[in-house]
This record gives sequence, C-alpha cells and structure tokens, in this order.
Amino acid sequence: MSGPDFAGKRVLVTGASHGIGRAVAAAFARSGAELAILSGTADIQAAGAAIAAECGRPVRAEVCDI
Repeated sequence: MSGPDFAGKRVLVTGASHGIGRAVAAAFARSGAELAILSGTADIQAAGAAIAAECGRPVRAEVCDI
C-alpha cells in the first residue's frame, strides 16, 4: 500500500529534530515533498542530514525561535 504523493509540494515541519516531528518530516520526504524543518535547538541540523540520507532528498534545516 502506498501513501500520498507530495511530489512538487513544499512542506514545513516544526519541532522536527526528534520524536513525532522527525517521523512526520521523514514521511513527507519519503512521499516526495520539498522539505524544510525547524526547531529551536541546534540538533535540527543533524536531524535534517539524517532525513536527507535516509530518503535521498535534500532537506533544509533551520534553527529558529518557534
């Protein structure tokens, strides 16, 4: 069973450095979305790199005050 197709869509996920936010972000990336992830902590950079490596898609990761 395949999920929704987000190819050509842009998605922003906040709180994506770990837990549910990271899982949601990875699911969007696997579904073909152009992905940007945000978190208030610096570990968002590592999360972005891990999601990109896992899904084979670029991920923009930024630290910000949400």
